[in-house]
Amino acid sequence: MKRALALLLLAACTTPSDTSRWVGEAETVTRARTAMIGMDETDVRMCAGFPAAQESEGVRGKIWTWRNSTDQGNLNISLPNVATGPLQGSAGAIGLSSSGTCHLQVRFEEGRVVQVEVAGDNNTKRSINATCVPMVDSCVAYADR
Repeated sequence: MKRALALLLLAACTTPSDTSRWVGEAETVTRARTAMIGMDETDVRMCAGFPAAQESEGVRGKIWTWRNSTDQGNLNISLPNVATGPLQGSAGAIGLSSSGTCHLQVRFEEGRVVQVEVAGDNNTKRSINATCVPMVDSCVAYADR
């Protein structure tokens, strides 16, 4: 009974994998979806760097991909063992991490950006696609100039 209560309390501390009902997309990522449209390949290399992978889409198109893994820190707490009393035994451990992986895909047609999308484990508690911001913020600023 007591272990079940402890598990319920720990479950209440977790963040759901889909937070889209409560938070919106990171503003910079949303802006990148429109700000980068029309950029040529040279502009994209100047603001995002060289892509990690490229895929051809026939004669007219291609998709460039970048990957970014973020590890912003972890917190691990091991709770002490209780030798006597009603809570005898191991109290367990709690681990919190804030990391993610973002894949940025930019689709070109005839040398110009026509679509920008992100994928991966890239949500945070406060924002959707937040771990992708470092990959597109330079391009949004580049487009604004």
